[in-house]
Amino acid sequence: MLQHEYGAVTSRVRHMSKLLDDTNRSYDQVLAEMQEAKAVSHRALTGKAHPWVRWAETDLGLYMIERSVVGASTPMAYRLALDPGELERVAGEDLHAVTPEWGSTLAVLAAAAPDAWEMRPTLALDAHIKYKDRLASRYLKNRYEPDFDDAEKLLLLMIEADFNTNRLYLPRTQPGHEGPCLRARIVTTYHSLKALRRILDRHPGLDTAGTRSIRGILADPAAKRLCSRDGKMVRNRSVHYQMDDPSIIPDFNKPMFGIIEAVAPSFTWETLDTDLRSVEDQLADALGSWGK
Repeated sequence: MLQHEYGAVTSRVRHMSKLLDDTNRSYDQVLAEMQEAKAVSHRALTGKAHPWVRWAETDLGLYMIERSVVGASTPMAYRLALDPGELERVAGEDLHAVTPEWGSTLAVLAAAAPDAWEMRPTLALDAHIKYKDRLASRYLKNRYEPDFDDAEKLLLLMIEADFNTNRLYLPRTQPGHEGPCLRARIVTTYHSLKALRRILDRHPGLDTAGTRSIRGILADPAAKRLCSRDGKMVRNRSVHYQMDDPSIIPDFNKPMFGIIEAVAPSFTWETLDTDLRSVEDQLADALGSWGK
């Protein structure tokens, strides 16, 4: 009963969460693809106004909560393979055709659950999201480091938005969905930490207030724990589950059925959540002020 006509789209979304850890994409390829996404947005959204007012044209949309960026249009288009000129299409497919398949998958899985339950609304999506239009080249000019090219800055902007989403948006969806929210946060944070390390390693001689701040947070014990073997194991189970592992005995009295404690003895649900909150807050603040 599970359909897989758009499995390639689902796979792309999953793999994009890996950022620079995707073995199918090199660092340079990720930057080249991000640069192309920026160019596509620029071509689609500029050059339409009268020549006298083209200075006011924009090609980058910013989504904000509490003055913090939680999303940017170009990185979002890159992740989903969206063309700003054809917003109804994702990864070459009709977006409206993809979503019913995802919805039907949830319906099949819900029907297979051992306990009968009544569908009811549980999410209070009351975030006051604001939207701003900017010209990417102008907005990025003073963000992060002058030595970084725009593709690298857009990658950092995507990471900054992810941390802010974890901090400011996911808590509004968490009641009744604590497990999925924590899994999303550990996957996002794990790969963002690895990506930030690789970005800084690409510029070993760069010693500025911004780079020192990021390096200091990466050296923090909480960040090190999240990137440790135990942190990686929780990340792996959050993506792949692998519930055929005989060493994992579910404990239905614990959050996520005790999977965290089973695969990562140095963590509990509570200590993992504490480390995530600490790292998310520190890096969101550091990235948000970097270059400003």
